[in-house]
Amino acid sequence: MGYSKNHAIILLALLVTVLISTSFYITPLTISDSDPSTYAIVPIIMLPLLALLMHKNRLDIRISRRDMAIGVSLFILFALITVYLRDTLQYMFLSYRIDMLFFPLAIASLVTLLFGFSNLNRFKVLVIYPMLASPLLLLPIIKLNMDFAVASTIAIASVAKLFFANLSYIAPITISANGYSIGIGESCIGIAILISTVLFLTPLAYYYEDKLARKALWIASGFVLMLFLNLVRMLAITVAWFYYGPNNATIAVHLFAGVILFYFAIAAMVLLSGKYGLSMPKPQKKQKAKVSGAYLAGMAAAAVLCVFYLFLTINYSSAHPQPAQSLSSMPLNITNSSAMSFLDPLLRVKNATEIFLVNANNTAATVGISNASISPSNPILVIILHRSLNISGANTTTVTKYYNFMNSNGTIDSVYYVRSNGTDYFLYHSVKPFLEPDGSYAMSNMYDILPATILNLTYDRNCAYYRAYSSMINPHALLYTSATKANLAKGYCAIKSLVD
Repeated sequence: MGYSKNHAIILLALLVTVLISTSFYITPLTISDSDPSTYAIVPIIMLPLLALLMHKNRLDIRISRRDMAIGVSLFILFALITVYLRDTLQYMFLSYRIDMLFFPLAIASLVTLLFGFSNLNRFKVLVIYPMLASPLLLLPIIKLNMDFAVASTIAIASVAKLFFANLSYIAPITISANGYSIGIGESCIGIAILISTVLFLTPLAYYYEDKLARKALWIASGFVLMLFLNLVRMLAITVAWFYYGPNNATIAVHLFAGVILFYFAIAAMVLLSGKYGLSMPKPQKKQKAKVSGAYLAGMAAAAVLCVFYLFLTINYSSAHPQPAQSLSSMPLNITNSSAMSFLDPLLRVKNATEIFLVNANNTAATVGISNASISPSNPILVIILHRSLNISGANTTTVTKYYNFMNSNGTIDSVYYVRSNGTDYFLYHSVKPFLEPDGSYAMSNMYDILPATILNLTYDRNCAYYRAYSSMINPHALLYTSATKANLAKGYCAIKSLVD
């Protein structure tokens, strides 16, 4: 039996699928015109296919102990960076897809373990491609989304004047005629669909045989075709709107035609690839190598590392804010009187007292912890503050121990063991993104306080709060006793049982 390139390529594609599965789960499957960052789903979906397309490369598979050491080291580095930045950046780590920026380390690790380090250069496209899923890399383009909508509106208005003599353009994105107005904003003709077209065609262009210039021209033609089709779509909707007025048929075309045109553009470019001189690669002779312990060890190590990473990230989810927004400049625009009615459905607090405390100038909040304010029969105090506010306890309050837990909504939850006025409490803190009524995202601090005595009454003993990797984000806790860790875990679990 031989160890062929076919076997290694198929295994590579399968392991890449395992690695990317969490990213696939937390990424919106629909490319939204109103959120240009949703293009990220395209490189995530195409990555396993691109791994299969690596079959076109001529490879001389050689794996040594040195390759094993390099491959494992690269993956460990990737895992450590992922965990550290996940803890540091919290939900923004996932929303901005920072994980994909470092994905090349994981791909390089798999290639080294399955094919040998000497072949890594032949996989450079596969190594670089996942980085394109991070909106940070394309942020300058994403920020042009509104400008692109304005330019598109002007172009459509210029053509629509041929049909309507009384048409007027109202800056920045409104066109009026025949008593009707239509706004061609970011939600109508966003830049995300154009980025998606380019990223979808890129792996296919790599697989085709020909000069790089012709491949680039083919991709650019797909971009222009998608741009043209999208402009025609919005022009047709605009003309129909002004002729017949708002109707369900026009709205349905607006919602679904964009996706249909995307697939049409991709299919058209594939069918036209021969016109650009592009051709499929010629079949190669099967390359086989004698099975040895090094090959088997490389395959086993790659599989184990991928499963480990899946375990490390299985509880990820994301708030999906638009990266083009400046989160730091967006306040939580609610007053004390409206705070609880706004936050109640978001918090889902059960059996709890909810208190919103802010001083007159909205700069700080102070909470005096005592048995009188929080009792086991009314156990929890929830405080939501503006992200720039701070919370402090009474002068007699001290924090003795704390522990961090990865939360499934993309944040890191911290649990503090607090002693105040001779009484022990658990204080739970999390920084959470909230979607405000105007559609913007804001960051706010959430504090929950629970008397330690509540643990004797009730908490969900089956709470799935703990992961083996939690110690990786709590290096200070390595010196804690097992009893202390268990106590902090119980406090976390009890609080989660009440607020989730």
